[in-house]
Amino acid sequence: MPESEYSHFKKIFSSWKATAVLILILVLALISSGKVIVKRYAIKKEIDGLKTEAERLEAENLKLDETLNYLQSDFFKEQEARTKLELQKPGEKAIVITPPKEPEKKIETQKKQESNWKHWLKFFFK
Repeated sequence: MPESEYSHFKKIFSSWKATAVLILILVLALISSGKVIVKRYAIKKEIDGLKTEAERLEAENLKLDETLNYLQSDFFKEQEARTKLELQKPGEKAIVITPPKEPEKKIETQKKQESNWKHWLKFFFK
């Protein structure tokens, strides 16, 4: 570079106006870069959240597929027919077990017939 061009650049960069313009351009470039970095960070964070959501939905989808396969199986259909519709296979015998009836307690009936003050007397003196 010849000496005259060098002095010309030196004059331009040594003036306060040129320095202010260069600083202004640098600040604008930094602000613009900062906005881009913040936007990229937000997008990356959103992508990570969506990936996590996709994995959760895939796992839920697998569970639903397993449930659907079970509900469509012959074993489930047979169990439902037996329990809800009370059906049985040909040749099977159904046995119904009823709980035994409790005998009536005579003691309770006697207590119900006694008055309240007699209960208190028994409570304190027996």
